[in-house]
Amino acid sequence: MLVSVFLIPILSPSVAGEWSDDGWLTNLIGPERMENGDEFGCHGFENIDTLEENWVIEACKEYLVSHTDSSRWGRDPISFGITGDYVDNQTALSLVNSGFLITGDMIQNAPEGLVVFSRNGGSLEKNSANMELLESAEEDSLVSIWWRARVDDIKVREDKNLMTWLEEQNVWFTTWG
Repeated sequence: MLVSVFLIPILSPSVAGEWSDDGWLTNLIGPERMENGDEFGCHGFENIDTLEENWVIEACKEYLVSHTDSSRWGRDPISFGITGDYVDNQTALSLVNSGFLITGDMIQNAPEGLVVFSRNGGSLEKNSANMELLESAEEDSLVSIWWRARVDDIKVREDKNLMTWLEEQNVWFTTWG
């Protein structure tokens, strides 16, 4: 009996899948975008509801700053993307207490202490961007573009022409990373 207690964990397949960093921030796009002055924000963790699990706010921030500075102007991120169209008072307080100033991008009303950036430019997904809005954006205006790189194991096709066009513009990017 005692032997089986020791052997079962060793011989059984792992219940929890192995997780590792994806290297995106430090290797793929992080250094180049950082040089351009872009900001990396937070969006929580996959499959965890930020409104129900406020600990995710500080944990996401800690994860981000353990891998890179948020921008060339500082270590800490200022933006946090919330899934959904509202932020309750407790979540807003947790965001402010963690140093976040900006939230979005589908939120209707800005909670006290936060500024909302609303989604208005479409998606980087192929054939989904609002090119008319992007091309007509006035200087110093905000255009928010949304994109989800993956849905489970499926890679979402990005609009390569739009991405090339964006990279040629003199704009500042942020991401709810």
